[in-house]
Amino acid sequence: MKYPELNTMAKRERQTKDLRCNTCGKEGTLAWTENENPMHAGGMIDPQVSTLSKGFILGPDSRRDSLPPVECGDCGTSVG
Repeated sequence: MKYPELNTMAKRERQTKDLRCNTCGKEGTLAWTENENPMHAGGMIDPQVSTLSKGFILGPDSRRDSLPPVECGDCGTSVG
């Protein structure tokens, strides 16, 4: 008897977050995808940035279980 293969890939869901720099007032949006159910991906949320508004930059990406920090490209303030 053959068993159907189970799809063990984690489903991705899209998230968005409004950004606002408290120093200079620049506004924008961050969008990313992450694992819907981390149990299907070894317990990792694995966020992946898909879009970031112009004028904002991503800091170093050191962990797979959280988003990298976002900074204002004009004044360098940490945002988010």
